[in-house]
Amino acid sequence: MRILVVIILLSQVVFVFSQVPLEELRTCQQNVLDDSDYAEDLLLRIEGLNPKSNLEKGYWGLIESMMAEHTYNPMKKLSYFNNGKSKLEGAIEADSKSVELRYLRLGMQVNIPSFLGYKDNIEEDKIWILNHLNDQKNQIGTLYLKIIEFLLQSDICTQSEKETLEKLI
Repeated sequence: MRILVVIILLSQVVFVFSQVPLEELRTCQQNVLDDSDYAEDLLLRIEGLNPKSNLEKGYWGLIESMMAEHTYNPMKKLSYFNNGKSKLEGAIEADSKSVELRYLRLGMQVNIPSFLGYKDNIEEDKIWILNHLNDQKNQIGTLYLKIIEFLLQSDICTQSEKETLEKLI
């Protein structure tokens, strides 16, 4: 009986330490780009969770695609990108009304090289985000201002759209 209790307690400790808090996922992009060890560790933690929610799956896809920055092997780069893109697209297909998931895809599509051919949703996602950002403000928490800043700094918004965004701050 004691062995069973110890096993259960150890599995709970491992579960707690393997979780990736949503706020870490929302702020990890620069660290993933800058630090290959952090990126690999984060990807392993997410994979270990076997993400259930569409939001977790979307971040899993984003981070996996960003791992392409940390390898020199062109086939591995393409594999990371394609696997991550598939996960992100699957999450968006399952929850197309999520501003946060569309923001992840928009950021990815705006920042990747055009030869990868993954630029089809920029205008669609931008419009969706502009139309629904304020409605989902409470759901996305601190990411709300980050999305506005991203859109204001990008070249994808018109002056009129930027003026509307500035009113949301």
